[in-house]
Amino acid sequence: MPYTTAWTTEERETLCQHWGDAGPVKRVLCPLLPKRSADAIVRYARFLGLPKRPAYPKERFAPAWEAIRTYMEAHPNKSAEQISNALAMSMSTVAKHLRAKHRVDEIHVSDWGRVGIVGPYAPHYTYGHGRNRMKPRPITAAQACARYRDTVRKDPERLAIRNAKDRLRYAERTGNLVKRDPLVAALFGSV
Repeated sequence: MPYTTAWTTEERETLCQHWGDAGPVKRVLCPLLPKRSADAIVRYARFLGLPKRPAYPKERFAPAWEAIRTYMEAHPNKSAEQISNALAMSMSTVAKHLRAKHRVDEIHVSDWGRVGIVGPYAPHYTYGHGRNRMKPRPITAAQACARYRDTVRKDPERLAIRNAKDRLRYAERTGNLVKRDPLVAALFGSV
């Protein structure tokens, strides 16, 4: 296997001596071999026939999650949309982190709220361990119609518009709708 820069004896000894040390290659061996990348170190170790190292999880620092966690500790029971608006982050980034942390029980669903006025239910998360709240059942069509009727009855303007439409529809259906002659409407107006 050709290498562009030959490995020195000291580098080879350092690699063989510290190959079994615990931790990721980038953290353990790269500082000891500053001229070599992590991939180059692993390739050369395979070339030398060194045994396989145990798999260590990649160390990842997510500044987005740190900001989300800090916000959630100060403001519990928030949805992904509320968190993304407060932190000026994209909704997809916040939702991705919340789903990942919910899977490992670092956060829990403390409540469910509607997106908008009549949108679907969205989870509201709280930082820390706890029991997840169940998602509410959707309302039936009859309940939705009853809710709409109640809102229309409470608003007199909407009720008047609805009643006028109902009267027009009834007059058309029964044949009692009086239509003006087009010539008379042109001369005197349509009212």
